[in-house]
Amino acid sequence: PSLVACNANNIGLLDKNGKICVSGEGLEIAINEDATSTDYLVTGASASNIFTEEATVNSFILTMTAGSITLKSGLTDGVKAFEFNDTDYSVASITLGSASTDTVVMAKLRLYMCESNICFRTYGYVLIGSNYYTVSRKGTINSKGRSEIESTCTSTSKIGSLHKNANIFVCLNYTNAAVLPQQIDAVGAKNYIMPNVAENVFTNPETTEDDSYIILLAGDNAVLLNVLYERKGNYLVKTDQEILTAVDTPTSLFITCETDAANEYTCTKLTTITNGYYIHGIVGTNLISCTDNSCQLKASSAGYYGGALNNLIKCGASCGDPPTPAIGYYVNKDAGETEHPYIECSTETHCELIETPGEATGTCAIGHLITHGGKAKLCLDGNPDHSQGFTDSSEKNFLLSYHASSLFVSKIPNGFAGVIKITTTEMFIDETVDDNRCVSTTTLQVTDKDGETDCTSGTTAYEHCSNGICSSSPTAPSCVPKTGDFCTENTDYICTDEEGTTLSTATPYTGFLYQCVKANEPCQPYTNVGFLISNEKLYSCWNDANSGPPSIKCKQSDLPTTNCSSTSVGTIVKDASDPAKFALCLDYNGTTPVAITLTKTAHVMLKYTTANGNTFGLSNTQYALVKVDETTVTLNNEYEDDYGYMYIYAKKADYSILEKGTTCLTKVEGVYPLLEFDCEKGICQETSS
Repeated sequence: PSLVACNANNIGLLDKNGKICVSGEGLEIAINEDATSTDYLVTGASASNIFTEEATVNSFILTMTAGSITLKSGLTDGVKAFEFNDTDYSVASITLGSASTDTVVMAKLRLYMCESNICFRTYGYVLIGSNYYTVSRKGTINSKGRSEIESTCTSTSKIGSLHKNANIFVCLNYTNAAVLPQQIDAVGAKNYIMPNVAENVFTNPETTEDDSYIILLAGDNAVLLNVLYERKGNYLVKTDQEILTAVDTPTSLFITCETDAANEYTCTKLTTITNGYYIHGIVGTNLISCTDNSCQLKASSAGYYGGALNNLIKCGASCGDPPTPAIGYYVNKDAGETEHPYIECSTETHCELIETPGEATGTCAIGHLITHGGKAKLCLDGNPDHSQGFTDSSEKNFLLSYHASSLFVSKIPNGFAGVIKITTTEMFIDETVDDNRCVSTTTLQVTDKDGETDCTSGTTAYEHCSNGICSSSPTAPSCVPKTGDFCTENTDYICTDEEGTTLSTATPYTGFLYQCVKANEPCQPYTNVGFLISNEKLYSCWNDANSGPPSIKCKQSDLPTTNCSSTSVGTIVKDASDPAKFALCLDYNGTTPVAITLTKTAHVMLKYTTANGNTFGLSNTQYALVKVDETTVTLNNEYEDDYGYMYIYAKKADYSILEKGTTCLTKVEGVYPLLEFDCEKGICQETSS
């Protein structure tokens, strides 16, 4: 078992009691050798859980059998009805449909839509046996027999309600009788849009908002909010409010859906539609193609398309965003776009269609697409004869020189070269290239270097490559923290620039601190004001920006060798009780040092001294509210957001902040011996109270 307690931060983990934490309220389930098979619902799991291996605000099902707890096997995608027991979080499946004989305890009925073992809670109507159950977002659950359902769909207030018209339907549009969705018990489900009217069963908004819609799944014994569609996606809608699933006539009704930080879904109608392609919300090979506010589904071919939102779309078995669109050039697969046959991605978030470039004469622009010999090619070193075009079949790698105006300048540092992978449709840096390579002096093609064997005649050895960036120097090049190229794992680097491209060489090392956890992966900038002990060095870090976003600079020094004294107040010192540890020197009262060992987490008031004033940005009457732990003393500029004024005991030695719930000391002459501080963003001033 781990050492974690069962709370909201550790849901889905094996806790210190050897049980699985299933709720933020401390509910646990134990692995029972004699258990019969039982399913449990887990919601809001931690990123460390082994079942999904990522954090999720939604749910999954665990099955406990004799001696094991595992992710439920055989859970199919689609609509699920569960009886949920809120005392132990166990769930039991309920069969939908008129033939169901399952007994329903209404207070325990929950509805979900599941996909790839993750289940999203939803609301609406289901048919179970002879009853139609309403599970409302408002929290109410009720049921009606067929004879109790009204036969009207005649006003705004009826939108979203079940009504009877020979069969049972949901009311989508009371002004148009032709707008009739599938009946609830139809075989096979279809999707429809519905105005997100006030207090509807599915979402329960307080008011009706113009151009706000929800997506409903109707059929297979349910009418539910389709949370799988509403999470994210673009959809086209027919005049009968059904969502298009196949190529059809053009429409101007374009709905786009997204999920906000609070995991709430919103779908809105676009009134002004940018021309171009959009990814269809329904997974498949169709794209949405829009021109002059008229859109239709269009079948795609395998390859790349330039999106209307300056995004890159990749189509194959389905169409979608590439995981991380690489900076580079792509062949535009849109057969109708003859004036812009290529796509240029200048960043990982901005791509646009480009025309066929002009014929290069003399020299060419390094790192840009040119035309040479009647073909589009990438200029590699300024010589058009060395440029390379999209390949006819297999992929090849070529060496691209650095240039300040290159499309790839953000990836290739000055003094290095990049390995460009060129295929039939792509040109981008091949970040899988590491170690040694051989480069042709005539074609600039990059090939593997065979062990200790020298590169053959006509090729040049590049002995140091990392993430597709190469150096021809016989010695190992310097680390580039921004990209992680040539960096050593678990090492700290000081850079002269905030972007992390150039290492500081002047001592004492001062600049922007980057911490590299893994070799050849981007290093992380250190962004805390205060002190840091890392890799046997001490760093003092301060905000170097007078205004605007913080700009954290750090100075490296050796670890301290002296104890707390009158000259070291406000700094890191040796711990007097344990020479192997360090402490924060808080004060020096006459001959008595006041220090806190860096082995416990605490919040303390640190007063201004000439030794620390520049670090925390203090004036001589101010204090810094700092958090102390094993290796850091950092300015805590958010702590006071929860507490307002800060207090410490005037006579207590460690300057620790009093937290809510702390029992006050006995009054001295009718007054509590407290000091009060007014704090703003971690900088505090003692009040006159």
